[in-house]
Amino acid sequence: MTRIAVYRRRYQPLAPALQARLCSGNYRALIVTSSELLEHLAKWCNQAALNQPLIVSSRRLATLAGILGFCDLKVASGATPAALIAALETCDPQDADVDQGTY
Repeated sequence: MTRIAVYRRRYQPLAPALQARLCSGNYRALIVTSSELLEHLAKWCNQAALNQPLIVSSRRLATLAGILGFCDLKVASGATPAALIAALETCDPQDADVDQGTY
């Protein structure tokens, strides 16, 4: 029997332009559906990003997000695209912690 790895996730640092956008807080919300992604995202975020709306797909992820320092948590009714979009529609960029630009 020969064992080979056919799938492996690897941490990839953000491109500089994406890092700048994340740090600026110039977005309506971030959406996360896995704990692995959430843990990577927390490493990339500064305080401005941690104060922006974060939509998660479960209470378990919301708990982890709070532990990681995210402040404005919204729990979607599930991980389906429709549930995530419905949660996104509740995010008002005018109420965000930093200037959100014009949408």
